[in-house]
Amino acid sequence: MDKEELRGGFIPKRISNDFSRLRDSCALYVEKQGKVSMKERKEMQDAINSVFDYHTTQDMTFGPDSSCENFIVTENTDKMFFGVKVMPSHKFMDRYLLDDILFEEKPVRIKTVDVEFDSKMFSPLVGMTANEMMAVILYEVGHVVNSSAPVDDLRVQVDAYCAANDQVIANLKDKDAIDFMAFAVAEYISKHSSLFTNSGDKFTADEFIHYADLDDQLENLISKIAKNNFRLHEDVDNPFATMLWTLRILSSLSTRKIMAIKTLKKAIDLSASVLEQNYMKSLIRGLEHVRIIPVNEGALHKFKYNTMKQFDEDYFEIAMRCKNVEEEDDAIYLMRKINTRVSIIDDYINTEKISPDDFKKWSKLLDKYKDLRDDLLKTTVYKGKQYGVFVNYPDIVPNRY
Repeated sequence: MDKEELRGGFIPKRISNDFSRLRDSCALYVEKQGKVSMKERKEMQDAINSVFDYHTTQDMTFGPDSSCENFIVTENTDKMFFGVKVMPSHKFMDRYLLDDILFEEKPVRIKTVDVEFDSKMFSPLVGMTANEMMAVILYEVGHVVNSSAPVDDLRVQVDAYCAANDQVIANLKDKDAIDFMAFAVAEYISKHSSLFTNSGDKFTADEFIHYADLDDQLENLISKIAKNNFRLHEDVDNPFATMLWTLRILSSLSTRKIMAIKTLKKAIDLSASVLEQNYMKSLIRGLEHVRIIPVNEGALHKFKYNTMKQFDEDYFEIAMRCKNVEEEDDAIYLMRKINTRVSIIDDYINTEKISPDDFKKWSKLLDKYKDLRDDLLKTTVYKGKQYGVFVNYPDIVPNRY
């Protein structure tokens, strides 16, 4: 096997090409309409793990990588249909992972997830087949564990929000504060590419499902759901909404704490998802003890100045990567990084009280990033393909040979 390769914001990942175990487990769930024994539920978890359990390290050793920690079917008779929800496992959303997601720039891929099916998915009105169930599992789990895109996009939006609102996320030192941020992070990752909360019909061009030869099965299932009035995208369209709410609460926790707890209790009553409910219940328990480190004006100015210095140091690395970029995914990832820096630098030089020398210095850096962006737009790039084991194949052209 080849080594796991890191390309831009995407972390290619191996999957097993034997789906027979997962298909058998799905057939059992469909036959029993989701009402299975604990043993059969454990078998479903193991079947999912048998697909997403391959990775390589530098010394070419192999072992389990992504893991489904819990698979549940939630009885839903009177609440909003949620379809399928894949969330990062709460017990693994610790301070180290949260720090990596919010405060670092290295690509981060979620490796431990919980999977939840709405019981309405097994309704005879929908008529979901085993292959359709397998297709939606592969799609929903694959879009969380196979790519760093959810974390990359979350960072861009958090950076943009903080720059526009003069807000700094202080390092969260205690467990309760981490739980508070963990819910917002988990909710964003869950909704980022889900068929059930994202307004774009991304499944029509999903190469991961294409590799499994389940394109038609997934589209059939979506059509069945829509025909039976289990409407898609009923949830909040913007996956950043929960994080936006969280940042606003954190900006003035002393005056918004009671309101936040009341809002969460109402959300628990409305949500049909047990995974969501558990995150919110944990958040309520910890909210009373959250400690937010105040940031005074001097500390805020120092933070922003240090950010400018870091952007100055980053320029040469980003410029080198732009010079050698070949594939579209890499170019998009670099464009996001450049746009974030352009936005933050522009805000800094136009809102902060800085010396004439600093103004000249950071304006020059801003121009350099803008020039870099213009050059990147003119660069010819190729659309890379990632089918399963993520090997690029040439297009098939009749009569080429």
